[in-house]
Amino acid sequence: MKYGEVAGALRELAVSDDLVAATVRQRTLVGARVDQGSTPPLERNMVDVEVRRLEAERLLQAGKVEVALVALKRALGLRADETASNSRRP
Repeated sequence: MKYGEVAGALRELAVSDDLVAATVRQRTLVGARVDQGSTPPLERNMVDVEVRRLEAERLLQAGKVEVALVALKRALGLRADETASNSRRP
């Protein structure tokens, strides 16, 4: 169950990454249109706000991944800073 939580959180993080990247590309395009005078600067500002909002959501999602990983490690009997490959087995 803990593994599924980690996998789901990682998937949501990947979606957040893709969404941020797409919105950054949109900001670049709108910025070029503003520079050419075909779009009002307010449009660029609105897209910039959206990029910042999505980046904040992405950071929250990254935190959820970390929490899920710590919970999984605890369920496996590992320390939070330990990985399965460097754990000591009796």
